[in-house]
Amino acid sequence: MKKLSAQISFFMKEILNEDKKIFNIELGSIGNKIFEYYSNKEIDRIEIKSKYPEKIQFNMTKNNGDIFFTVLKEHNYDSESNYMRDVIFTYINNPRYKREEIIFSKKFSDIENAIEQKRKLNIKYNKEIRTINPYFIKVADRENRNYLFCYCEKCEDYRCYKISEIESIMMSKSELEIKDEEYIEGIFKNFDPFR
Repeated sequence: MKKLSAQISFFMKEILNEDKKIFNIELGSIGNKIFEYYSNKEIDRIEIKSKYPEKIQFNMTKNNGDIFFTVLKEHNYDSESNYMRDVIFTYINNPRYKREEIIFSKKFSDIENAIEQKRKLNIKYNKEIRTINPYFIKVADRENRNYLFCYCEKCEDYRCYKISEIESIMMSKSELEIKDEEYIEGIFKNFDPFR
């Protein structure tokens, strides 16, 4: 298992710790997920003006460790630490809702595929399995977080679920049902997950 470490600024470490707390995910998982996300994308290179006082260290997943040096070479980096610092810098320069999309990209993709294919989803949320009709994903402006607006068959009502708190997602073979199209459009136009 490859161990990776990078020197980063105090500010960068604070944002990573905040995301760890808000999204309920370990720093190592964040590091692996952002490495995967940026492995084939352009990243911002930052100038080294002084020694970075903070250190982040985590174990890479086997797959990430296997491809790490190939990615490093493709991005023209000699230093593992500099590459990871720049990946973290690129990541933290996104608003929180976008960082959430990066960390939970598989969940977003699964939900978007179900909506596109007009299929129900079986999700695990608060340790309970629920069958839902997914309608859209929206950002809650007050929190800068992503929510899935859906009809939950277990609750027999419309619900907004934080995407980061959905534990697992599986597409159902059942077709999505539109319960009240006018109501759904109204919620979409004036989205507020707290009402």
